Amino acid sequence: MAIRTKRNKRLKITKRNKRYKTKFTRVRARKNRTKRAGVGKMHKSHTGRPTPYTRPQRMRTQANPLDKAVQDVQWLIDLGGTDTVRDTIMDMFAPAANMVTLPSINVAVKEGSCLPDTLIFAKAGSEAGHFIYRDTQEKIWDSYSLKHQRVNTHSFCQTFGLMYLISQPQNWAIWKEKMGESSASKPWVDRLKENNFTHNIIVVTQFWQALLNYPELQNLLISELKDLNNYYIEMSETDFSPTKLMPVTYDSANIDAAFVNDLLGKIRKNARDISGISANPEAGELIRD
Repeated sequence: MAIRTKRNKRLKITKRNKRYKTKFTRVRARKNRTKRAGVGKMHKSHTGRPTPYTRPQRMRTQANPLDKAVQDVQWLIDLGGTDTVRDTIMDMFAPAANMVTLPSINVAVKEGSCLPDTLIFAKAGSEAGHFIYRDTQEKIWDSYSLKHQRVNTHSFCQTFGLMYLISQPQNWAIWKEKMGESSASKPWVDRLKENNFTHNIIVVTQFWQALLNYPELQNLLISELKDLNNYYIEMSETDFSPTKLMPVTYDSANIDAAFVNDLLGKIRKNARDISGISANPEAGELIRD
């Protein structure tokens, strides 16, 4: 699910931001109370003599697991949500499939709302939405109803949609031909487990790792991530909120295949926390079993 928080509205969002449908996972964490002193002022001590205040400094607090989970995963949610990446993957592995945006999830699931074999972005507000897939038999594949993604969490609905799409027999044959048997042991949808959300996040990273290691896609994914990281760097210079999204590196030239594989490894390591990032920006906490 994709969502835009009230906090983001105060940022000067540029037109460039609109290319990332799922960029806004910023979750408002609990505010840490810190002691602050004034700056450049004088006060009287108990002796009556004027004494300068000390310069304020933010107290160090224990890292919020919510913040870390969001930082670890946001880049991949954004990368998978770009039109260029999604359209290129569909052109390569599902050339006959369609992509459509519909006004709501209720419209999306109605019979005849769109053509079969279609990836659907169902809107849930001006900037929010959810990806589902309608197969050639008119069956709806929804990561929430299939219990592959925890309900009311904010993560990889667009990736699950692509996995459902590519796992269809007509598209899986193309995947096997291009990728080889090593990454085509069984369709992606068959690797997902009902109600095992941590496991499914790990499968998501395996899906993206396979795409990253495919020579015809590698340069595109790295180039898109560099552009996305430059955007994060730009935003970090104007966003001073405690929950701001940090760049994956402050030098985008460092981003290569090995670097991205390391980032995917971090997601696997923290899959349990990532599987519980709430879609409610006011929650400020992880949803756990």
